[in-house]
Amino acid sequence: SPLIDLLVLSHPHKSHLEDFCRIPPDNVKKCLFSSRLSRYYIEAFRELEWSKVNIQDQVVKNFVIQDSFQCGVACSYRFPFGALLTIFGYWVEENIGDNMNNYSVVIFFAQGNNLLCLPGDIEEEGWEYLLQKHSPLFEDLLRKTNIFVASHHGSKSGFFSNLSSLLRAEIVVVPDGAKSESEAMLYYEGITSGHIVQKEIRNSTEWLYPPNFKKIKVLTARNNGNVKIFLSENNFSALASKGV
Repeated sequence: SPLIDLLVLSHPHKSHLEDFCRIPPDNVKKCLFSSRLSRYYIEAFRELEWSKVNIQDQVVKNFVIQDSFQCGVACSYRFPFGALLTIFGYWVEENIGDNMNNYSVVIFFAQGNNLLCLPGDIEEEGWEYLLQKHSPLFEDLLRKTNIFVASHHGSKSGFFSNLSSLLRAEIVVVPDGAKSESEAMLYYEGITSGHIVQKEIRNSTEWLYPPNFKKIKVLTARNNGNVKIFLSENNFSALASKGV
């Protein structure tokens, strides 16, 4: 299993936690999540019958980092290879209903000229709450985002009306599935400028990079396979295993 320096668990739906349960606990150095929802994570893990380690110990070890990660407060994280990220995290802190998607952590990763937004499965009610509660900073971060991961797997429920006037990303990544329908694809196409994407494939022994390049506005897991984004100080590169 891969070593993961920083992992975001957006919200405690079992479909989002199943893959995490396959990762040995020692392979995850730090997890970002809303400490307000810690008991829901524990309950979800129990329902998944995750018995490799004591669940409560695992939550204490890797999840509870509220001392250094608070809603709306920037913090820094330096990776072992030297890269420094500034991280902004936002989540709904009040009761706005039973839809767990709206309690997703919305994370912004800033490095150099790049700002990546990872919003989990948040839907319109959650978006509106965060815009009202934490703007102008939250709104400003959305405006400066150049890499956006579509909320709620690219479904229309994850897109909200004000997003079209705020977001001007270079590229949108849709984490959909083979049978998913990315309802918001056309919306994202209309507010995204596009970025050069290189093809990356793997044979039995190594990664290969054929001379395939294409300017793409919206990358989807269904159409583009494995998608990777590499940040640098002044730019970013995007790779996909198909559709390039």
